[in-house]
Parts: sequence; C-alpha cells; structure tokens
Amino acid sequence: MSQPEYNINIDPWEQLTVDTTILQSVFPELIPQFRWYKDSQGFVSMLYECKENLFGENINEYKSFSFTYIKERGFLITLKDFEFKDRFYDFCYTILSDIDNEQKIHQITDSHIARIIIRTINDSQRFWATEPSEVLSRERQIGLIGELIVLKDCIIKSELQLSDAINAWEGAVQRQRAPKDFVINKIGIESKARAKQSAEVNISSEDQLSIYRPYQLDHLFLYVTDISETSENHIASFTLPSLVDEVYRYISEVDFELSQQFLHLVGNYKYYTEHKEDYKTIWCVDNTLVYEIDDNFPSISNENIMEGISDVRYKIDLDECNDFLISNNELIKFLNGYNQKQETNSIKTPEDINKLIEDKNENKYIEFKSTFSKSIINYFCTGCDEDFEEIPNPFICPSCDSTVIENKLEKKDDLETKVLQTISAFINTDGGTLLIGIKEKNLIKKVIGIEKDRYENNDWFLMGLTKQITNRIGKPWMSLINFDLISMSEDVTVCVVECKSAKDKRNKRKYSPAPLKTGYSTNEATYKYYERIGNKTEERTGSDLGDLFMSWK
Repeated sequence: MSQPEYNINIDPWEQLTVDTTILQSVFPELIPQFRWYKDSQGFVSMLYECKENLFGENINEYKSFSFTYIKERGFLITLKDFEFKDRFYDFCYTILSDIDNEQKIHQITDSHIARIIIRTINDSQRFWATEPSEVLSRERQIGLIGELIVLKDCIIKSELQLSDAINAWEGAVQRQRAPKDFVINKIGIESKARAKQSAEVNISSEDQLSIYRPYQLDHLFLYVTDISETSENHIASFTLPSLVDEVYRYISEVDFELSQQFLHLVGNYKYYTEHKEDYKTIWCVDNTLVYEIDDNFPSISNENIMEGISDVRYKIDLDECNDFLISNNELIKFLNGYNQKQETNSIKTPEDINKLIEDKNENKYIEFKSTFSKSIINYFCTGCDEDFEEIPNPFICPSCDSTVIENKLEKKDDLETKVLQTISAFINTDGGTLLIGIKEKNLIKKVIGIEKDRYENNDWFLMGLTKQITNRIGKPWMSLINFDLISMSEDVTVCVVECKSAKDKRNKRKYSPAPLKTGYSTNEATYKYYERIGNKTEERTGSDLGDLFMSWK
C-alpha cells in the first residue's frame, strides 16, 4: 500500500466544480470514505462518509473551521477562513496520513477513524481556537491544578461510574458561570488551590459555599490543595501538562470517548496541548484539606445573607475551621456510600426491586427483612441448617438426608424490634431504605412478600407497622418515614420503608436522635439508641451514646 500523495502546492479543491451535489474522492483506492467538497459559496470541506454520528457533542466550534454531521451522509469539516486554506489542507492530510498508517498495521473501523479525527482536532486546538490563545496565567494554572487533583485523587478514585465522575466537573462545563466546581448526585465539592503558605482562602461569591442555591444539595465540601514549586528531583513532582496527561491516560485506558471529553473540558480552561512546552513550572502537592460545610461553617451564603446584598467577596481563615475537617478517604467513602443511597431512592417498580436485590447486598443504606412480626421458619435441618416453612415428609432433609426438627419460633416482639431498630438507626445516621418481604440467607435473596406476615390485607399490615413506629419510636419522627407498597405479582407485595436522616438540615423542624422504647408499662419502659455502622445496626451506649448526642449540636 502506497502512502497518500501530498503536495502543498496542489489545491485539491481547485478542480472542483462549485456545485452542492458534486464531490471528489480523496484517495479512492486507499481511503474511500473521504471526499473533497466545495459548496455553492466556494467554501471548501472534507467529507468523511459514515452512517451514524460517532463524534457526540464534544467538538467545539472554531473561528476558522466548523464541524457538521449530516444525517445518513457523514461528517463535514469546513474551512471558514480562506486565509488558512494551506493550513487546512495540511490539517486534512494529517488525518488521512494517520489513517493510512493505522491501516498498515490492522484493519480499522469507523470508530477508529473517528478517534483519529478527534485526536487531530485536539492536537490543533490552539491554532483553531475561537479566541487567540495564550499560556495560562500562574493563578489560572494553580486553579486548574487544584481541580485536577480533586478529580484524580478523590472523584475518580471513588466507586462512581467514570462517566459520572467526568460529568460531575461543572467548573469545566460552565467555566465562569459554574457556582460549584463538582456536583455528584446531591453532593457539591468546591475546589481551592493555594501556592503560598496562607491560612486564608478567597471566596468569590455568595453562591460558592451555599448548599441550597443554585443547586438543592444534600452536602457540600470545600477541598483545599496546597502546592508549591519544587525541582524535578522531588519524588512527587509534576508539571501542569504531566498532570493533564496522567489523568488523560487513565481515562483513555477505560473509555477513549470519555478521554476526548476530558480533553474538551480541559480546553474550556484555555489549556491546549500545543502549549505543553510553555508550562515549565514544576510543582508538588504539600497538603490537602477537606472541610464539610454546614450551617455552622464560617461563610456568607444565600442562606444567611440579608436580602438586597449581592456580589459578595470575602476570605476565610481556615485555622478557625479545624472542627469541620475530614480526611480525603472519608470524603471518598462518603461519595461511595451516598452513591449507594441514591440507588435506593428510585425504588418504584418491581424491576427496581429485582435489580436491587440482584446487584446489592445489605450496606449502610440498605437492609432486607423477611417479615415484620411473623416467623416464616417453622422447621430446620440439623445437618445443613436448611430451613422449611412446612415440615417435609418424612422428617428428612432432601439436601443432606439429615433429620429435620421443629424450630423454636422467634417471638413476635423480637421480630418487630429488629425492624424498628433498623428504622431508628437509619434516622439517626444518614437515612436509608428497608425492604420488608425479602428473605436473605448466605447473601442469596428471595422475594417472599409481606403476605407471609399473614395480616388480613396490606392496609392492615401498614397500620400495624405504623402503630409500632408511633408507639415505640414516637410520632415526631413519623414525618421522616415514607412507606410504599410494590406489587411484585398478583399475590406477592414488598414494603419499601424509606427513612430520612434526622440530621438533614433541610428538615422543617429540628430533631433529636430517635429513641426506641422497650417495655410497655410506664415503670418498665427504657429507651435505647441505634446507628448504622457499615451494614449493621448497632446500639449506642456509654461514650458512643454521648458522641451520638454531641453530633447533633
């Protein structure tokens, strides 16, 4: 296979008739998918023939040329500034040459060709940019480094889908208009980077540390990265280009299209790969500090500012904010856990339940219970511990041939208490979802339905559950609990109990920790408190109980 002929002195469009219907093959024998094209106004283009759009929405409009996908026809690259015709030909030839080189190694597909085109575009960003590009100022470099550190060391390291992690970068999507640098589900992260030892960070608006505006966030964190100049001998040294390349390589190994989206987002900061050699400063990360923002954090936000005041700029002395510090690992764990929690918020259909029990085991935000008050295990095998609702005949286990004996049924009160403990723990921690009517044993889950509780009907089941919550946890906390009955089949129903956290500051009233009453007479009644620790419900006593109440202050 011969190399495509390239001659800078030849204009491939010169021989074309100005006609919207006439195109000319570029190299019909080598690369038949490409054609030279000239429209009725004399604008010149190169057409890549493909039946579907393989390029997505990640290609910018530039001052000198544009990209258009024509349905069922192909991808059109059109020069808009005749001054750059020679450069445009060079640009087109680079694409064609790279494709030809790839073809010599292996058979390439349309997706391969699309990648080559996007790569060539990204490598030429500086020249084709809408605005004249300059090397980023030191201040803007530091800001970009800070956000890349958050993306690399926190968000990408979490259990979020990589696409969700990239799409969370609001600061890169909206740039100057972005009120938060990162938004994941209902969690916001604001990045601040400093290149000098200072206790202060600058806050540029009343929106930056606002939890509720413009997003209705559940949680907000301030992520501060301290960096300093160093030498290349430093074990953890990097430059801005090397940091961009590190993140790019990681993403491209997982998903090439996402890696192009990442470069597109970095380009929104006016950082272009052609400037690599101009960024010579060598940096290292000295420290990272993560602060959880709540109503007590020293800030000026939309929640506490007087009406009529706007365009606020101020500084925060972080030496006074140590009470709000958490570790980077704690933030990652929070993102992981909250991601799990979000998955339970959309349980509305039988398909949602089936997917949940297929994909998830019990965790901090999810718990399964077979029944509310009736034991379904009447008999069990002495050999393999298999349980049976009805006794087999003869009294021999079909799995291991051991004897099956009658089980001592769990007391109704014990079963109800376990359900109520879970609800109380969800309320006292970060909320969660309890599903009743799902039997779990050895991580194998089976939908059995609340019908096993043998209430007269589902309404009576809800009345019984509500009565127990009201009597033993208390009426004030009922507003944090939502019930939903989901019909899995004609005679099988699952009860979904969604519990909000009493700590959520958006609650209309303030709550104390939810107690669980034991004993039924006034003289016998005692109160216990529970929290979710991992996938377990644990009683808080002693100093742990004191910590629980202190966390409410």
